[in-house]
Amino acid sequence: MGLIGFVEAKDYSTDLGPYHVNFSIDDRSILASFDIPDFGKSENIRTTEAGVQYYVHRLAATYSIPPAPLEVSIYEYSKPVGYLDFAQMSLTHEEILKKLYYRAYESQEMAIDGHDGILTTGLAGLSSPGGDVYMFAYSINNKTMVNGVCYLDWNKTVEPILESLHVTLRPMKGVVDEDSDNFLDWSYDYARGNITFIADYPPLHDPIIVPAGTEVYAIRENTYAKIYFTTTEDGIIEIGQTEVTVPIKAKVDGPYSNMDAYSIKGIDGYLVGVYECENREPVMV
Repeated sequence: MGLIGFVEAKDYSTDLGPYHVNFSIDDRSILASFDIPDFGKSENIRTTEAGVQYYVHRLAATYSIPPAPLEVSIYEYSKPVGYLDFAQMSLTHEEILKKLYYRAYESQEMAIDGHDGILTTGLAGLSSPGGDVYMFAYSINNKTMVNGVCYLDWNKTVEPILESLHVTLRPMKGVVDEDSDNFLDWSYDYARGNITFIADYPPLHDPIIVPAGTEVYAIRENTYAKIYFTTTEDGIIEIGQTEVTVPIKAKVDGPYSNMDAYSIKGIDGYLVGVYECENREPVMV
C-alpha cells in the first residue's frame, strides 16, 4: 500500500476472465467481478458493427443503481483491430458524455499501465446521472483494449487507479500465445476436441468408415446459426462395434467455436450406417 495525494490506497487485485487486474483504491469493498463464469463460452461473445467477434471481461462497482461508480472493461478481439486511435476515442467519449448531459469535457493523452492511453474528464450538468466523470482507455496490443469509467473522487480513487492499474494474462491450459506477448492470440488457434459417431447397429460384414474431412455442427440456441467442425482423422466402426471417436477441429478460429459437452450433434451429409454423433467432452480453443 502507498500514499497517493495524502490518501492511503490499498492494493486491489482480482482475476477477470483470463486476465489478472491489479490497482490501488481507497475502498475496495465497492467492487465485484462480472463475466468470469462465462469466459470461454459462446454466450459471452459479442460482435462489433464491422463483424469482429470479441469478449468483454468487466469489473464493476456493486452499486445496484446505474451508472456504476467504477467500471473497468477488457475488450478482447478475435482479430487485430489496431491500436488506440486517440482522436476517435476522444470523439467517442465526447458523444457519450453529450448524451448524458455533461456540460464540458476535455481529453488528454497519458500513459496508463505502461501504454499510451487517453483520459477524458466530464463536468456534471444539472441533468447528468452522477457527479464528474472520468473515462479512460488504452491498448495492450492490437487485439486487446482496456476501457474504464469512474464517477468517484479524483484524489481518492481515479488518480490512484490510473497510476497503479496493471493487467496481465493468467496462465491457462490450452491458451495460445503465438507472439509471446503474454496475451491471447485467438486468431492462431482453433477449437479442438473429439466427436463420437454412433452406428444404427453393429456392422456384421464390413466396417463403417467415417472419412477424415467429415463435417459436423452445433446449432447455437439464440441465433440458430450452425457452427461447423471437421474430423481430422479417419474413423472406423469395426465389425461388432457401435461407435468410434475421432478428433475434430473448428472451421472458424477463435473462441466463437467453443462448445460445451453434447452440443455438437449434427452431421453434414449422410454417412451410411451412422445414426448420430456427439461430443462427450467440451470442444475448446
